[in-house]
Amino acid sequence: MPRWECSSTNYLLAGMLVERITGRSVADEVTRRTIVPLGLTTTYYPKDYETWVHGPHPRGYVDVAGGRYDYTNRTCRGPERPGRWPARART
Repeated sequence: MPRWECSSTNYLLAGMLVERITGRSVADEVTRRTIVPLGLTTTYYPKDYETWVHGPHPRGYVDVAGGRYDYTNRTCRGPERPGRWPARART
C-alpha cells in the first residue's frame, strides 16, 4: 500500500490564483489581508529574496541518510511557500 506524503499542490494553485487575480504577490496579500488586520506584530510572510528567519527563533532539523541537518532556513520559491508564516515569541 502506498504511503501518503505531504504535497504542496493546493498551496501552489492557491498562490497562483491570488497572484493572477490580484496582480500582487502572495506575500503582499497575506500581509495586507491577514497579518495586519489580526495585529500579528511578530508574524511575517517572507519575500522571495528572504532566505532566513528574522529575529530569535527555534531551529528545525531533518534526518537525511542517517545524518541530522539544520532545516531552519530552508525556503521555497514560487507562490506556494507552504508554512512560511514565521512568528516569534514576544520578548
